[in-house]
Amino acid sequence: MSRFSSWSGRSLDEPTGVETTLFNVPTYVAKPEPRVKPRGIIVFITDIFGWQSNDNRRLCDAYAKKGQYLVYCPDFLNGAISTRAVAGSWVDNIMTKPSAVIQLLPLAVSTQLNTRISETHPRVIAFFQALRKNPPPFNTDSLKIGVAGFGWGAKHAVMLAQAHSSTCVRRHQSQRGFKGPQPLVDCAFIAYPAMLKVPEDPQLVTMPLSVAVGDCDNVLRKSEAERVKIILERRQGLHEIHIWPGARHGFAVKNETTDEEDIWCADLTERQALAWFAKWLV
Repeated sequence: MSRFSSWSGRSLDEPTGVETTLFNVPTYVAKPEPRVKPRGIIVFITDIFGWQSNDNRRLCDAYAKKGQYLVYCPDFLNGAISTRAVAGSWVDNIMTKPSAVIQLLPLAVSTQLNTRISETHPRVIAFFQALRKNPPPFNTDSLKIGVAGFGWGAKHAVMLAQAHSSTCVRRHQSQRGFKGPQPLVDCAFIAYPAMLKVPEDPQLVTMPLSVAVGDCDNVLRKSEAERVKIILERRQGLHEIHIWPGARHGFAVKNETTDEEDIWCADLTERQALAWFAKWLV
């Protein structure tokens, strides 16, 4: 019997996708229902809890099943953190057990060093370039690729949405009507972003971008989120930002929370993402 998180209908079942290696990167793959042709590809760039997090994988499953997309969730953290090993201590114990701080300090330092954007973004770019240049994984002559980034992963998604000419590549020869090097993504969605430079990062965005952030976020604070909103909304129709009341950092992937406000915001954000991808990928 399926389990659901409070009233939102979010599944708490085990993730239904599979693990594989794609372009030399360990990747979780979620697919639409059987016999349903994907409408495009979404690459899911996780928060700091990584590709093994069940919360992240369940959201990949939701995008795949509800949106009818092929969803890839690569290990862009390069094994720097294992949610299965530390998530319980990190989330539940760090505030209640002072000893947990000491135990996790070496991990925190190592993670900080190994997850720097300068270290990880070349790996992200290489993955997307391979995805563009290789034959599509399903029959289509116009493959659309979206990126969904959360927390740490949102920084990468924004950089992809900036479509720097140095990263653009020619699409596979099976793709019709595309001349010359093309951007690596067709659109981007981000939630509770971390490490954004405001105003620089949003000012450089050229591809369609949707942003979800809470007004109680302690990373991208409300004042900064409102600055991002002003910048993005200058190009109406191409970008959007929703500042959800009461939502805190990390809210968009919290499947097992009992806080109904968090659940409500997470559910609305999932719908926001699916509507954005339907607008630009279909």
